[in-house]
Amino acid sequence: MHSLLFNPKPQEFESLTSYICRVAEENLVSSHELWRFFLNTNAKYPQSDISSFLDNFPFTSIDLRKFENFLQFSIGTLDSLTFLPVYSKLGVKCIPKSKVLSGLLDKKRRFCPLCLSEKRSYKIYWQVREINCCDVHGIKLLGECWACHREIPMIPNQGLNGFCPFCQSSLVGANCIPYLFDHHEARILKDWMYLLNSNVQGIRALEGLTIQQSIAIQILYVLAKSPVFLEEEKRSIVPTILQTARNSKVQLTYLHLDTILSILRKANVLIDSFANITVPTQFIAHILNEKIRLVDRYACLSPWCKGHSKSGTLERTSTSTKVRIDGSKYNYYMYCTECGLEFCLRVNEHNLTERGYFIDFAFKIVRPLLAEEPTLKQLACKLASSEDKIRRAIIFLAANKIIENRNLPVTIPQRHNSEITKRIIDEIGKGTPAKKIREKLNLGYNEFLCYWLLSKVRVCYLRSIIPTGSRSSNIERKQSLDYAIGSLKEAGISITIKRVSDFLNICPETLRLWGLLPQINEAKKEQLLYKKTLEKKILMDRAVSIIEDFSSKDSNITVEDIYKVLGYGRTGVCQVSCRLTPKLYIS
Repeated sequence: MHSLLFNPKPQEFESLTSYICRVAEENLVSSHELWRFFLNTNAKYPQSDISSFLDNFPFTSIDLRKFENFLQFSIGTLDSLTFLPVYSKLGVKCIPKSKVLSGLLDKKRRFCPLCLSEKRSYKIYWQVREINCCDVHGIKLLGECWACHREIPMIPNQGLNGFCPFCQSSLVGANCIPYLFDHHEARILKDWMYLLNSNVQGIRALEGLTIQQSIAIQILYVLAKSPVFLEEEKRSIVPTILQTARNSKVQLTYLHLDTILSILRKANVLIDSFANITVPTQFIAHILNEKIRLVDRYACLSPWCKGHSKSGTLERTSTSTKVRIDGSKYNYYMYCTECGLEFCLRVNEHNLTERGYFIDFAFKIVRPLLAEEPTLKQLACKLASSEDKIRRAIIFLAANKIIENRNLPVTIPQRHNSEITKRIIDEIGKGTPAKKIREKLNLGYNEFLCYWLLSKVRVCYLRSIIPTGSRSSNIERKQSLDYAIGSLKEAGISITIKRVSDFLNICPETLRLWGLLPQINEAKKEQLLYKKTLEKKILMDRAVSIIEDFSSKDSNITVEDIYKVLGYGRTGVCQVSCRLTPKLYIS
């Protein structure tokens, strides 16, 4: 047999399973006999319950190229009858192990009775679960025989296209249920028409990146530009998409198509338009720069500072979580190297907040009132604040030349003495407390504050109190990491960057800056490999035990019986080990 007697042409949007049935009918053989002849090497024996694999990832169950050769078709003709164009557009290489379409496709036949009456074939996009109606006739797609109410397999053991293989009733006789083909349904169909069209190119891979990385970067660009997503929604999906964009996952995985479609539909972006989005080079560079420090994303808030609205002047001091009196939590602290003001970030938020009152209180409230030349007591009454707080606010403004040092309600030196400034900085370097420095220099309270609140003195002091933990050596960091990983392994806890950072009481950003992420990823791989090996051994031991149990009872056993007792489906077993399934066959 080198060719088929009859080679019918595939109909528009017809599925591969539908086409196999039609070819079998015209050549007077059963669908399973035709399928068996074109079985792929090491493929499973044709069975109705696995026939849905043919449309989803056909190469595991049928030799498409051999089939095309017998049909005298050009190479790749039959690919368009499957979901292979979808995988191609998503950049998926290992299709059988991919889960990008899991949960989106029906494994049993769905159909439109009126379409079957016109052409006895089934359309490929009828298998998409979110497509509920026929776009031609405006009726609901059915998923079972109208007479016996049984689901129709993709390729039954017997029967013809358009007929129930169980009761031989014509599916054309089913009652038609009207269904509104509205804008939402039209949008869904348009998305899938694009995805299934093998003649339309998908997203082009960005230079040096995979298609999946390019898709992830474009999704992040859509999220950044879209106002419809709440911050909570962005926080829940962005970390995973970032991992895909940076190709930093331990195991190769792909963004689920449902995630992509959901984001694009919320953002009101058509998937064909999405494929042609041009992402700015600067945005791509920002996404791929894994080691960008959190502190570098912010700038000083002081209106009088040289670093105002310019990133690069802030330095991190610590990342431990602290709770304020009002219950708010902050966990990322930094200061400006220009003006010496301190800032922090609220936990899980990204709004920079001053640690103090020199901007919102001293500069914005007290400063304008000084034109009236009030006394400290008058200011305290008017602002319902303590005199000391107002005193410090005024001295800070005057010391840093934000206001003129005249007609003030406090008395301070007209200018700074460079020798006193130098001695204060020297004492700070020695670790001398502020109170002791004031006593050593014999300075009055106001006079000491005039020097202590000076920007360069504040910067010197803040640098002196940075926790030593942030300056720890690479050896100490590596030892801490090894201890954390060992403890997590011993406790049977899955190793992740978040769990390691929680164990060490530091933020994930610090682990990244220390260059420890590769070691964590390597530990995750080792743990996953050990877990997979252990699962395989347990599964094999259980399978052997099941076979021995059936043998002792002189009972017949099939592979399906073993799967049933194991509580695994075929796909589930393959996920543990692709080589495990053949070992379960019984001679």
